[in-house]
Amino acid sequence: MDYKLVLVILAVLFLLILVYREIMTLKDYYKVATQKTIVGIDKNNNNMIIRMQHNMAECVRDVKHISNNTLQQLKKITFINNQPIKKIANHYTEIDDSE
Repeated sequence: MDYKLVLVILAVLFLLILVYREIMTLKDYYKVATQKTIVGIDKNNNNMIIRMQHNMAECVRDVKHISNNTLQQLKKITFINNQPIKKIANHYTEIDDSE
């Protein structure tokens, strides 16, 4: 009876060792997968930040261009508004002569 109990204990101990090794392997695999995921997320975040900065710079440049054009048009309007009124023939009337 003693040798049967020893064999059972050895078999259980062997199974426990195998289960422990499998758990440690899964733990290591999980660590590697987590590290790869973290690195991938960091790369994605960095790419997104770079794209957002680039797009923001383009938008600021466009707004500056639009503002510059608007200021030039306002200067022209002010210049035309400050000109004295001259008596000239007005060819641009609102009368419709199509009859």
